[in-house]
Amino acid sequence: MVDYLKLAAIAFGTAIIIHWLVIKIAHKKGWLDTGRQNRPQDIHTYPVPRFGGVGVLIGMLAALALNPFNIWSVPQIGWVIAAAFLMTAVGVIDDVYNINPYIRLVTNTISAVLVVVGGGIRINFITNPMGGVIHFDHVGVWLAVVISIIWLVWITNMINFSKGVDGQFPGLISLGLLAVGGLSLRFWPDPLAIATFVLALTASAGFAGLLVFNIYPQKMMPGYSAGSLGGFLLGVVSIMASAKLAGLFIIMGIPVLDGIYAILRRLKQGRSPVWGDNQHLHHLLLNNLKWSKSTVAVFYWVTTFLLGILGLYLRSYQKMFTIALVTILFASFIIWLKRFFITLKPPESFNG
Repeated sequence: MVDYLKLAAIAFGTAIIIHWLVIKIAHKKGWLDTGRQNRPQDIHTYPVPRFGGVGVLIGMLAALALNPFNIWSVPQIGWVIAAAFLMTAVGVIDDVYNINPYIRLVTNTISAVLVVVGGGIRINFITNPMGGVIHFDHVGVWLAVVISIIWLVWITNMINFSKGVDGQFPGLISLGLLAVGGLSLRFWPDPLAIATFVLALTASAGFAGLLVFNIYPQKMMPGYSAGSLGGFLLGVVSIMASAKLAGLFIIMGIPVLDGIYAILRRLKQGRSPVWGDNQHLHHLLLNNLKWSKSTVAVFYWVTTFLLGILGLYLRSYQKMFTIALVTILFASFIIWLKRFFITLKPPESFNG
């Protein structure tokens, strides 16, 4: 246990130092998000640097360099780090220049290919809630590869949507990684299970380091570098921990459902789903319920924590019922926020 705490402390401390340095450099170079870039999803009102992924990645690597559990002997880890480097590098470029979302989507796919084809991190099967197992690799390796790539690209972008409020994103990612990584403990002491947990633990600590500077009032935004890295690592760890679709869906239920809702909403409006808007759940909580940014962030943390605890103990058939219940509750909440929130407002005074 002491060794795990030491790894987490190194990742956390290194991330804090790197984030502090990045903030200083960003202000000196003028690499700041002013909040006035004609992007409807922006809600901050003063210049803030992005680049959150840099400190998270370096914090992870500083901890993993100690290698007390010999995790580098697990070949998948090297491919994950290579893909994380690519994801973060593209994210940093986007944090400066706001590159086209379709270019980002292509690089998401390349990163997914690296870990799926190169590292062999694949969804070869899923548990059938009605009993038994559905094997994709029995049809052909190509099917497992395609499904795994789609899953990683999809979850990377779904999770990335939930980073609009101070402290929201690094808090929920840190908790989510711990919960998903905890699922790998079922296969202890398998070397892949140990490597998976260590990867999740160090990444979680790195995002906790980002939270120090992102909590209200934020001094640093996650940016696309941290947003894409967080979603990608969650997807990778979910496969390595054999949590796969249902487990991660439950643990990250709120951001995943919000992402699905965003895509359906934009398609219904005849818009491309890759372009942002100001109708995410956190926007509705701010604008309709008049919650503070801190309250919205805590809401995301608490729901992720509770769903994470739930996801650790559910059996396969229970997960499907839980997913259905969370989906119904989320949809009902959104409908109430968009249609009936006006009942919460006091009546306007008669102006004659």
